[in-house]
Amino acid sequence: MLVIDLEDDDDEIKDFIKSINKDDIVQSGLIVIEPIYRFNNPKFNYNLHKDVFIGKLIEVKEGITEKDEGHPQIRTPIVIKVKKVFKGNFSENEYVDVFCPGGIMNLGKYTDIVDNENITTNYSDEELKTKYIEEAYEGITIPEAGKTYIFYSDKTEPFTWVLTDKEGLKEVDPKTGLITGFDGVPVDEKLDEFIKKYFVEDEEMLKAIETGNTETVLKYFE
Repeated sequence: MLVIDLEDDDDEIKDFIKSINKDDIVQSGLIVIEPIYRFNNPKFNYNLHKDVFIGKLIEVKEGITEKDEGHPQIRTPIVIKVKKVFKGNFSENEYVDVFCPGGIMNLGKYTDIVDNENITTNYSDEELKTKYIEEAYEGITIPEAGKTYIFYSDKTEPFTWVLTDKEGLKEVDPKTGLITGFDGVPVDEKLDEFIKKYFVEDEEMLKAIETGNTETVLKYFE
């Protein structure tokens, strides 16, 4: 059985989101985006992404944003320590900085970047320093620092994203090989069996993804 040994890890675990008092979040929004694909098929996720690895989430940082002609989106920087690489160019024990959609950031920092009169006129200078804005995406989560997950990503510039879709995110118990979904329900396979079953290239699937034939791709989802 494949077991990922994390006993020697002494990294300090930091989770900005867990440190925030929910009562201090005074602005929140839910963004609904119709996804092109579903991510409940691990074999599809493996073939879709360039980088597939198991990693321990070391830090979840405060969300950031930037000026945008449309709706400025908050994204969360996270730091992952790579433990086992199945595909791609990451190296074991490498620390990688990637992003998740959504997050929490300080109101003042947000309004320094985004011109939002509704916020600046309704909150005092003190509140701008101590209160927060949260942005979430339907069907997407931000994983928890200190836990180990199977990550799918594409190493691109300027932002490297990891898949945090609730259907696709899987937590791994590094000692037992038990895999659980976002809902806490264990999957049928232990880690070694899961890898053998799903982490294989599929030429037909790759061709469907490459050509962008949505009808063909949809047949791979449960």
